[in-house]
Amino acid sequence: MSPTRYATLEICLDLVGAYAARERLDIHMPRIGTGLAGGSWARIEQLLGAILCERYGRQVTVYDFP
Repeated sequence: MSPTRYATLEICLDLVGAYAARERLDIHMPRIGTGLAGGSWARIEQLLGAILCERYGRQVTVYDFP
Protein backbone atom coordinates (compact mmCIF):
# COMPACT_ATOMS: atom_id res chain seq x y z
CA MET A 1 0.00 0.00 0.00
CA SER A 2 1.24 3.45 -0.92
CA PRO A 3 1.72 6.01 1.86
CA THR A 4 0.71 8.69 -0.65
CA ARG A 5 -2.65 10.09 0.46
CA TYR A 6 -4.30 11.10 -2.79
CA ALA A 7 -7.33 12.73 -1.16
CA THR A 8 -5.03 14.95 0.91
CA LEU A 9 -2.93 15.71 -2.16
CA GLU A 10 -6.10 16.82 -3.99
CA ILE A 11 -6.90 19.27 -1.19
CA CYS A 12 -3.36 20.67 -1.27
CA LEU A 13 -3.35 21.03 -5.05
CA ASP A 14 -6.70 22.81 -4.87
CA LEU A 15 -5.24 25.32 -2.39
CA VAL A 16 -2.17 25.85 -4.58
CA GLY A 17 -4.32 26.20 -7.69
CA ALA A 18 -6.63 28.76 -6.09
CA TYR A 19 -3.68 30.83 -4.89
CA ALA A 20 -1.88 30.62 -8.25
CA ALA A 21 -5.04 31.63 -10.11
CA ARG A 22 -5.69 34.55 -7.77
CA GLU A 23 -2.11 35.79 -8.16
CA ARG A 24 -1.92 34.86 -11.88
CA LEU A 25 1.07 32.57 -11.36
CA ASP A 26 2.38 29.57 -13.27
CA ILE A 27 3.47 26.59 -11.20
CA HIS A 28 6.97 25.07 -11.23
CA MET A 29 7.58 22.00 -9.10
CA PRO A 30 9.57 18.79 -8.75
CA ARG A 31 7.94 15.42 -9.38
CA ILE A 32 6.16 14.80 -6.07
CA GLY A 33 4.74 11.79 -4.26
CA THR A 34 6.61 9.06 -6.11
CA GLY A 35 9.90 8.60 -4.29
CA LEU A 36 9.70 7.64 -0.63
CA ALA A 37 5.95 8.21 -0.67
CA GLY A 38 5.61 5.44 -3.27
CA GLY A 39 2.76 7.02 -5.20
CA SER A 40 1.85 6.46 -8.83
CA TRP A 41 3.12 9.23 -11.08
CA ALA A 42 0.35 8.51 -13.59
CA ARG A 43 -2.28 9.18 -10.93
CA ILE A 44 -0.49 12.27 -9.56
CA GLU A 45 0.00 13.67 -13.07
CA GLN A 46 -3.72 13.19 -13.69
CA LEU A 47 -4.52 15.17 -10.52
CA LEU A 48 -2.15 17.96 -11.56
CA GLY A 49 -3.84 18.24 -14.93
CA ALA A 50 -7.39 18.06 -13.61
CA ILE A 51 -6.93 20.47 -10.73
CA LEU A 52 -4.19 22.91 -11.63
CA CYS A 53 -4.56 23.04 -15.41
CA GLU A 54 -8.25 22.40 -16.07
CA ARG A 55 -9.91 23.78 -12.93
CA TYR A 56 -7.62 26.77 -12.42
CA GLY A 57 -6.13 27.29 -15.89
CA ARG A 58 -2.55 27.30 -14.64
CA GLN A 59 0.54 26.30 -16.60
CA VAL A 60 2.48 23.59 -14.72
CA THR A 61 6.13 22.70 -15.29
CA VAL A 62 7.45 19.58 -13.54
CA TYR A 63 11.18 19.10 -13.12
CA ASP A 64 13.05 15.82 -12.70
CA PHE A 65 16.15 16.13 -10.56
CA PRO A 66 19.00 13.62 -10.71
